Amino acid sequence: MELPIHAAEDLESDRFHQEVQLAEATASPGIDPAFVTTLAHEIRNILSPLNSSLQLLNLAGIDEASAAEARDVIGRQVRQLKCLVNDLLDAHRIEHRQISIRPCITEMSRALQEICNDHRPVFASQGIELALNLPTEPIWLKVDVGRLEQAMSNLLSNSLKFTDRGGSVRITLSAESANDQVVISVSDTGIGIEPAVMRSIFDPLAHDLSLRNGSGLGLGLPLVKRLIELHGGNLAVHSGGLGKGTEFRILLPRAS
Repeated sequence: MELPIHAAEDLESDRFHQEVQLAEATASPGIDPAFVTTLAHEIRNILSPLNSSLQLLNLAGIDEASAAEARDVIGRQVRQLKCLVNDLLDAHRIEHRQISIRPCITEMSRALQEICNDHRPVFASQGIELALNLPTEPIWLKVDVGRLEQAMSNLLSNSLKFTDRGGSVRITLSAESANDQVVISVSDTGIGIEPAVMRSIFDPLAHDLSLRNGSGLGLGLPLVKRLIELHGGNLAVHSGGLGKGTEFRILLPRAS
């Protein structure tokens, strides 16, 4: 006799927590037990809806609308798992100086339009506006387009995570002639950042899980910062405090 889905998930959850406790107790001295716990919970947060959706698809007589919704959930969770694995791999590569960039001359308005178009459906599904402000004149930069897209995806995911339905996220591209830099701004109307958290926001060992919806390994923003630095640029952050949104500013040197 098969257990109901919720009962099976409860048993799975109990086993999972026992395995996490064992992993913490037997972790190597160089591995942070808190990181092991966070990683384990992140994986479980992905696997749980995946498992439920697969069980739903296996039910006899499931209607097409429910099946389509289950497939959407599976697709989103697979993408989330891919991002998680990529962050882990890149964090390791950066720590051991094994990551490199392959820059080429790129027209930034077009690059940002493509990135924005890729993410807009996810924002729309959560009732959040994704806006794009571009200059009338083309702006050329020497960048690794794939790494820039990775950095932007992390910033957009961060804004999506901390912005409520009905809010907005805005990408702005501009040039600062005074210091010959290009600025890519990602600003949101989300919950903002407390000053105490701001001081350590780029520290992967100081990820604040106490924030609402504070999922993630805390690797995303440190990865973005390092990727931008590899381009000879800098990453800055500003927030007026809780409830006042956040703005990340990527500053990159202009191409000759």
